[in-house]
Amino acid sequence: MPEKTKATISKSSPRYAEWMAVFETDTIPLLSPIPERASAPDIKEADFYKLDAAALDPDQRRRLVEHLARKFHIREDLVWRDLDSDHGVPILADDLIVDFDPRLIF
Repeated sequence: MPEKTKATISKSSPRYAEWMAVFETDTIPLLSPIPERASAPDIKEADFYKLDAAALDPDQRRRLVEHLARKFHIREDLVWRDLDSDHGVPILADDLIVDFDPRLIF
């Protein structure tokens, strides 16, 4: 069985310290090895990967919710509600080095 897709947060990312404070590790689970083109606040268009938030431990999920609520001025209950939705948690592809099992794409 193929292993889940993982990514390493790039130390050269301007958001490295933020992500380390949230995850307390530089390795995070992704839903797919294929990025999606999207936009975000202050980013007109870029490639993003979706974080596999369901694979995070409870403390990581709590810190992620607190971080996203604070950063984007959103109520925590709304972040909790959408954490595992289809929208997911996008992470800028430029921030990540992706490692995946090639059997996932065949």
